[in-house]
Amino acid sequence: MSRLLKHYGSCKTAFLCCDIQEKFMGRVANSANCVFVANRFAALHTALGTAHSVYVVTEQYPKGLGATSADIRLPPDAHVFSKKRFSMLVPEVMSVVDLPEVEQFVLWGFETHVCVLQTAAALLDMKKKVAIAVDGCGSQSQGDHCTAIQLMQSWSGDGCYVSTSESILMQLLKDASDPVFKTVAPLMKQTHPIRI
Repeated sequence: MSRLLKHYGSCKTAFLCCDIQEKFMGRVANSANCVFVANRFAALHTALGTAHSVYVVTEQYPKGLGATSADIRLPPDAHVFSKKRFSMLVPEVMSVVDLPEVEQFVLWGFETHVCVLQTAAALLDMKKKVAIAVDGCGSQSQGDHCTAIQLMQSWSGDGCYVSTSESILMQLLKDASDPVFKTVAPLMKQTHPIRI
């Protein structure tokens, strides 16, 4: 198994935006960066197109926790699903990602130690490659966040990679001469709202 994500042209990539909802925004210290990462990957998905990627958003019990943050600029073709299960892999999500051509997943969101962690574990059980965008993850407790990141780092032998959104983007492109690189290069000039 490769140590990095495959080039976007060799398989389909699923971008999974996990539960970045209004009620959490004031409680998660890294929430502004989580929104930033969601928008970065939304722009990348748009540049890649649906032939190469799918963008999925979940909302944990939106009746109580609110909708996805209005600051996230969702792609027009984003798939948005509500759920009560902690893992994102509810049947509605599986209907758009459990396909042979979807071989790798990019995952970020709230909360690192619950829904992100359980989604990553479920994907690894399916023998999928998972990249965790650590700069886009957050929990209400920093201790919970850090412990979950350490646990997921220990899963590298199973195909889980903890990285940053910029590194993940570069892994998918592989080459500055790639036509998509020119389209998304401005994303690299944007800085996180909270310094990482």
